Amino acid sequence: SPQTAGTAITGITLTAQDANNNTQTSYTGTVTYSGTAGITGSSGSFTAGVLSSVSVTPAVTGSGKTLIVAGSGKTGSSTFDVNPGALDHFVISAISSPQTAGTAFAITTITAQDANNNTATSFGSTVTFGGTAGVTGTSGAFTSGVLSGASVTPTVAGSSLTVTVNDGSNHTGSATIATVNPGALDHFAISSIASPQTAGTAITGITLTAQD
Repeated sequence: SPQTAGTAITGITLTAQDANNNTQTSYTGTVTYSGTAGITGSSGSFTAGVLSSVSVTPAVTGSGKTLIVAGSGKTGSSTFDVNPGALDHFVISAISSPQTAGTAFAITTITAQDANNNTATSFGSTVTFGGTAGVTGTSGAFTSGVLSGASVTPTVAGSSLTVTVNDGSNHTGSATIATVNPGALDHFAISSIASPQTAGTAITGITLTAQD
């Protein structure tokens, strides 16, 4: 102890024993894995009551996590601590809708996670923002793998727009804003006008657009 989530623990020996802790050499069955460390699956067959070189992989982090083996109505367990694995991705908390283009809102949490969705507490760097909602910029530093209350501003109006984060090493995360409404009127856009035109002759097909 400690072990690391997502990394195999190798070289384990499982021994079937009687009530006096003698090896029960007649046991040649298998056992299944469970416990709070998130280890699942079934073992190979025991030989004369012993199964050597067992490899299992924990998936859940925390202190005092357990591996439990069960077979023929009997159990055995071992306890150890499990640390998070390496950074694999980010999770952005749900973003309420609608939001408004040009108006900042706070993301409740952005969490760095390992491949088994445990918080990667060793991540203390920053992320950059992107996505179809037009959010840009760089975040503040994470604390123990979590960034709370990051303020971002969407600039694109529409439906099902994304906010993404990236640490620069291909670790990403995203969340969807169901609706981003336009902001208040700021100016007008005139569609392109071909040139030359002729004095006294109407120019047709012009589009005027009110924009935020």
